[in-house]
Parts: sequence; structure tokens; C-alpha cells
Amino acid sequence: MNKLVIILALLISNFLAAQNNKQGYIFSIKVDVDERLRAMEPEKNFNGFTFAKTSKGDPILKKGIFDGNEVTRILKGIASEIQANSKMDTVSYVSAQKSPSFKKGLYSIGKNVLNEGALEQKATYYTMEFFPSIRIKKAFKSKSNEYYDIKIKVKSGGNASDMVVMNKVKKKAFVKYAIDVTITAKGPDKKEIWKKKGSFNDFTKNITGSVDKKFYKIEGTQKLTISTIEDSMLIALNLLFEQ
Repeated sequence: MNKLVIILALLISNFLAAQNNKQGYIFSIKVDVDERLRAMEPEKNFNGFTFAKTSKGDPILKKGIFDGNEVTRILKGIASEIQANSKMDTVSYVSAQKSPSFKKGLYSIGKNVLNEGALEQKATYYTMEFFPSIRIKKAFKSKSNEYYDIKIKVKSGGNASDMVVMNKVKKKAFVKYAIDVTITAKGPDKKEIWKKKGSFNDFTKNITGSVDKKFYKIEGTQKLTISTIEDSMLIALNLLFEQ
């Protein structure tokens, strides 16, 4: 009899704890990268490197993208950052998507999109594949307390090749960039609970370089690798919650 009472007490306790658990849910994330920043890398798809080669046996190079595992790693990092800086006990997310759950055209996934900002009319952005995006109505099935819509834009501040004078490099090649981040949290009633946004240009935490006015400058290259973009995005997320 005593054992039955203890078991019932544990079940009730666990039920009440679950009821009080506050959960956040990332239902949409859009990552746009300025085409001028994207480095050529060995070809990848959702599953990783394709190991495809040219007729000469060299790896086929294409502008870098994130594969499914890399997208999942980024989602885990973002979820962890939100959980650490919110009132949520847990933050989960829609899994990386091999193909969009609705029409590609809605978010121009995997396509070039011309930015409409007056100051960046010539900037063409590439929307990265495999990041999840579902309608908030579908996200409600998770029965969460907060639902997150995240937008990340990696902007170019210009680049240049080595400046060579008399066969000597006078100025190294460089690339400049900054990252805009916006997170909008909505409740079950679709109303905005909170919103955080910012533009960031200091990635010295993990990336060798220096702040140059409104941008971050890396010398010795004219492009950003996928690895550098990933590290920069996660640093920007961290800085967003510190401001």
C-alpha cells in the first residue's frame, strides 16, 4: 500500500512539474548571405560533401552552403543561447529541412534575392538551404509558451585583393562584413511577447581580425568560409543578448 502511495505521489509530482515547465520553440529561421562574401568550397548537399570530382580528378567547387548536420549544430547553439537568456526552461526547434515545408518562393530558399534597402540596392543575398521554416499555426502543435522567428543577414562591407607594388605585397587582401540579427518571440495568441534586434561587427572572440568602422575586417582573404560564417553568427547571437 505504501509503495502504491509513493508511486502515485511521484507520478503527480512529475505531472505538475511538466505542467509548470516553460518551453520555447524555434519555428522559423532565415539566413541570408551576401553573394560577394561566399567562398568556393567542395560541393555539398544536405548529407554533407558529395566528393564529386572533375574529369581531372579535382574536387568540384561551388559557393559554400551549410549541410544538414551543420544546420542542426547552429540550431542547437541558437536554442541554447535563447534558453540561457530567457525565462524558458527548455527551447526546442524544428529539425533541419531537406526541402521546405511549403513553397520555396515564399522565402526564396536557395535562391538569390535582391535586397530592397535603399542603401544596399546592389547587394544580392543568397538564402541558405535546410534551415527550418514552418507556419506558426503548425508550430502551435508543440504547445509551447513562446515561438521564435529568427532572421540573420550577413552583409558585405567590401573586399580587395593583394596590393602588389614592385613585386611586393604592400597591402594584404581583405574582406569586411557585419551581421544583422532579429529574433521575434510570439505567444500562443500570435501576439508579440518580445523582440530583439541588432547589427554586429566585432567577432574577435573566435575569429582573427579587427573592427573597421561598421564592419569586421579579416586580412588574407576576400571571402568568408562556411565555418567563419557559422562562428560569426553564433557570436552575433551571443552579443544580441548582451546588449
